Amino acid sequence: MADHFYAEVRLQGRSSVLLITSDNRWKLVNEEPGLNFEKFAGKGGTWGQPMTMMTQWEFYREGSTEAAFRFSNLSFPPSIVMEPRLFQNQFQVGPAWAKALGFDSGQAAVTGLRAHWYPVATGALMSWIRQYCEERNAELKSLALSLGINIAAMVDPTGGMSLVGAVEASTRGDYLGCALNLLAAVPLLGKVAQAARNTRIAARIDQVLSEIKVLNDWLAQSKAALQRSRMAAEAGLAGVVKRVSSAGALLKNEGWIRRLDPKDWAQVGFLPREIEVLRDFAKQGYYIVIRACNPERVEWLNWAAKTGVRTLSKPLWIKAKSLKVGGYLKGLVGYRKTIGIKTGLRTVKPPAGFNPAWIARGGGKVDAVYGIGLGSHKTIFEVTDSALAAEHYLVETDGFLILCDAKGAAYVSDLDVVLIQKQLRSGAFGPPGMNVGPAHIPYTGGDNAQMGVFWNKAFDHAGYPPGYKPWQHGEFTGTAGNFLPTKKGFEPSMHVRAQVWGPGDTWNSEQLIVAAQANNLGGVGLADNWGQLAAFHRANPMGEFRFSPPPVK
Repeated sequence: MADHFYAEVRLQGRSSVLLITSDNRWKLVNEEPGLNFEKFAGKGGTWGQPMTMMTQWEFYREGSTEAAFRFSNLSFPPSIVMEPRLFQNQFQVGPAWAKALGFDSGQAAVTGLRAHWYPVATGALMSWIRQYCEERNAELKSLALSLGINIAAMVDPTGGMSLVGAVEASTRGDYLGCALNLLAAVPLLGKVAQAARNTRIAARIDQVLSEIKVLNDWLAQSKAALQRSRMAAEAGLAGVVKRVSSAGALLKNEGWIRRLDPKDWAQVGFLPREIEVLRDFAKQGYYIVIRACNPERVEWLNWAAKTGVRTLSKPLWIKAKSLKVGGYLKGLVGYRKTIGIKTGLRTVKPPAGFNPAWIARGGGKVDAVYGIGLGSHKTIFEVTDSALAAEHYLVETDGFLILCDAKGAAYVSDLDVVLIQKQLRSGAFGPPGMNVGPAHIPYTGGDNAQMGVFWNKAFDHAGYPPGYKPWQHGEFTGTAGNFLPTKKGFEPSMHVRAQVWGPGDTWNSEQLIVAAQANNLGGVGLADNWGQLAAFHRANPMGEFRFSPPPVK
């Protein structure tokens, strides 16, 4: 079966449970008497998102092209937020169903019915819950220690609930028990934090308590929905909700990949919400490796998002690197104005509307604007496409030249993706590109425009400024798709396609961001060099490792 999850629909106080699959199929599993779900929507069919709808997905009865009902905020895997809005995804009945309920249309029925849906906590979603419980256990333990509290003594007045109990429950797979233990422990920590006048810890504890209350409600409602639907055996429920996904087995990690603390994310050039997106893909069984970025990338993206300044990600045809010097200019694609660079400049008049607004970040000024001289685009400026080079300009400021498009927008690093693999039902991983992305996009190799849309949409809510798209190449496989198969005499430095990527002099020190469900990782971690990545890769069912150091000359 394709990737799938169960959803509970609540309508007029009654419940139904649907099976929804990633290959755009749905099936009615169960409905409470009086709901009439099967009568108006059928037992199953297909679903999709019309071009005219940005946040709603239509569900069709088998063989019909008229929407029987609609979901808002549908995604694979389901978007999980530990906030009450988890249960507030809109469910909208179709025209025929709406009229039977006394409304003129499905839209008119929305306000009157107050119908909602939410993803049921079962199957692969339990891997997410496991990770969440482990992370909150660790965080609360750390907070308790910083307040000088003996963890073993952290029990509620009845003597039954504790942080220790939460850890034990999580280990057993009893996540409902874990949530209950955490719910009991958090208020006690909060009281101590308030007594200690530690407002920072008190505020964080209040937030955690709010999240755990949502988790508790989610697990309790899911358990009730599954039991009503007679799915308890499939979901592994024996009095408590338990983890059941065979794909949830963690990969082996003996320190090769180290866990990233939130304070470290900016140092490797990643936004917090980019890490969250990668975690979500790891939960789906993806193994994704991306080269670490410069810290200035985060600074530029945050500033540009806050000010609304259009900022672009470096595309494949720009081989030039981001500046490593230049004060506030660091992180932008540009050049120091040397004698050699000057020979490639040509005097031009900027086009109408040309506005290098990025210069406001450092309070600098535009000293001059140049075009790229004919024939110098590749040899001097490392821009491989001559036509696109003719549409770009170089803004001189403080002795540096910043590459801009015809509107004045500057470039910062994209996400340089090394490898994308996905776990199969057997537990092994398919080769790069296999089963990656939506099923309706046929595999065509490393670069694919449709897959580019898929990845960039997945990262849409990462907090980017206008114009920024993080995924620029290797959408199916990452750089791995541009390697020849490893055979006798294989040399990566020779056999990588020149227009894509080649190992440089940072091979033994370059850091790599790794998204995977592995021991002690929390979904996303950091390999300090390629050797560490190779050890992790080879200890797990990833198949051939294509990234080996070039021969020593």
